[in-house]
Amino acid sequence: MVLAGLWLCAPPPDAGSGMTSLARLEPVNEAQLPEVRTSILVCHRFGPVVADSMTIRTRTFRWQLEYLKAHGYSVIPLREWIAWRLRLGPPPPARSVIITADDGHRTVFTDMLPLVRELGTEKRRLPPATYRAGVLTQLTRSKTVLEQRLGVNVDMIAWSFGVYDDELLQVGVDAGYLAGVTLDRRVATSSGPLMGLSRFLITDAASGRHFAAVLPSESP
Repeated sequence: MVLAGLWLCAPPPDAGSGMTSLARLEPVNEAQLPEVRTSILVCHRFGPVVADSMTIRTRTFRWQLEYLKAHGYSVIPLREWIAWRLRLGPPPPARSVIITADDGHRTVFTDMLPLVRELGTEKRRLPPATYRAGVLTQLTRSKTVLEQRLGVNVDMIAWSFGVYDDELLQVGVDAGYLAGVTLDRRVATSSGPLMGLSRFLITDAASGRHFAAVLPSESP
């Protein structure tokens, strides 16, 4: 579900206590690390046109991936590179590139991920059990922090940019949430999962008939 190279926040649960513990480990080899030059790229969002300074046109990103592949670059996960720096893993291949994505914009999933899969630059995905445990840890941790700081019971969650699936909804339930909201642009009804309640995104353009169109009709 998520590129290994983009999985920056939640360390895999099967790696002991995660990235924090890795940082505390003593190097297994005191020898000087070989000189390796790696470019770490960061993207934010994608689309058919340049909507703002952070948007990469999807066709431009395709060209970039094709360029990397044609010129013999290896796209590797950031975690593998960090493990090498900590002397916990092998050195990365020569001419390595790491692609990261900030902010979790929906186009990372709708535009970026399909291209990465198509062009064969996806090196590894987290095993399903590892991914699930990592997400559960993140949802539980954020819930606990908010409750401690605000002194309230946190039992509802807004899925970032409305991105979710059935598995994620169940992880939310397991983390202690009662309801969650998305951006599916449908009226909420008595059916459907409480963890996936639909919402309409309201902007300044929502006036007149455009605003009326998102309101529930008088008859079903």
